[in-house]
Amino acid sequence: MAHAQVIDLTRFMGKKKPQNRLFGTVRCRPGSTKISVRFTYFGRVVEFSTGLDNTKENLATARAFLDEVGQGIRDGTFRFAEVFPGAGEELKASIAQLEGWEYSLDPHNVRFGEYLATWLTRFQATEPSANKRRDYSRHVSAYLRPYFGTMPFSGINGVTVKEFVLQLRSRSGKPLAGSTLRNVLTVFRAIWDDACEEYGWDLADPLEYVKRKNRKNQIIPRKKGSSPETFRPDEYQALLAAMEPYYRPATEMMVLTGMIASEIAGFRRGDDAGDRLVIQNSIVRGLEKTALKTDYRRREIPVTAAIRRVVAEAAARAEGNYLFTMASGIPFEEGNYRKHPWTRALKRAGLPYRKPYSLRHTFAAWSLIVGVHPERLVRLMGHGSKQMVYEVYGKYVEGLDVDRERIGDYLGADFC
Repeated sequence: MAHAQVIDLTRFMGKKKPQNRLFGTVRCRPGSTKISVRFTYFGRVVEFSTGLDNTKENLATARAFLDEVGQGIRDGTFRFAEVFPGAGEELKASIAQLEGWEYSLDPHNVRFGEYLATWLTRFQATEPSANKRRDYSRHVSAYLRPYFGTMPFSGINGVTVKEFVLQLRSRSGKPLAGSTLRNVLTVFRAIWDDACEEYGWDLADPLEYVKRKNRKNQIIPRKKGSSPETFRPDEYQALLAAMEPYYRPATEMMVLTGMIASEIAGFRRGDDAGDRLVIQNSIVRGLEKTALKTDYRRREIPVTAAIRRVVAEAAARAEGNYLFTMASGIPFEEGNYRKHPWTRALKRAGLPYRKPYSLRHTFAAWSLIVGVHPERLVRLMGHGSKQMVYEVYGKYVEGLDVDRERIGDYLGADFC
């Protein structure tokens, strides 16, 4: 593809066209009225538009320029990056490597959109999560490329990013939702960090400025403080009855242990140590992680009769090493579980919507109701302190007193 206006031909104006063509081709591309120069260098075809109209004088000018390029290549004095300073930075760097010298990519010359094209290709080839690939591509095409595409990295700073955030709108013209805004900035962060690391740039972090401004002026809307609800025993039983049988063991496991969806996904046969479950593995967005969310999340949970029943049911059905999977056989995914079996079960049971994370909060509230000591609950749930127990879970206990006996029957006497 020809690139326009990357060549300064001023000093070649008026030069006479030589009798014999020495190097490359001067032509007009089909459908264009502008002159292009085309030649082969290190086995690759290089073509640029001069931006000049197709006249006899301009053809001679382009011819004189191209002949000098050819002479420089024969003499060993030609450097692509010096002759074509407006070419893409990555193209100049790759050809410089072939020429035997190192071209330093400068943030003043590298445009965000130019780097973005290569970055996104690499990301799509290496990111295992289809959902993440889709979301990142959408944020890039809808928000990041249109705004930052023509800017050099050196021209992007905290003020630039703040103005970007303030002008963002949804398709309906309303200010972008806070959750979407944060997701867009997460993609920007990934691109910015990779570019600075790859090219060794020491640029100020523009998002730090936005964070400081956000504390004072609320540029980015706060997350809604809607806490997950808990289930009463009758609601929970109605949910289980309406749940697809395949997903009942995973649902029960979350209430009986307080495990979260990623820990359910990563639970393997070897993690069942007979009298206890060893929680030491998780799967997030299809990636297995031996390092859990915090150091405290690696924990051991005593096995009760109720837990043993659920584990045995899952183990008998599982075909591989992981006990809890989606019906398709892929690792358990909170997103798919929430969108399909979970939402359908709530509707069938006639229950108001709440997040699957409510199952973990249900475990905490039920544990407190049947008399589990807060310090023991902290260890069971993998928290670092009792603060969550007192400040968050404690409020869910109100109204559950009447259910103490039914909760105790479900969790089992050996749980307490």
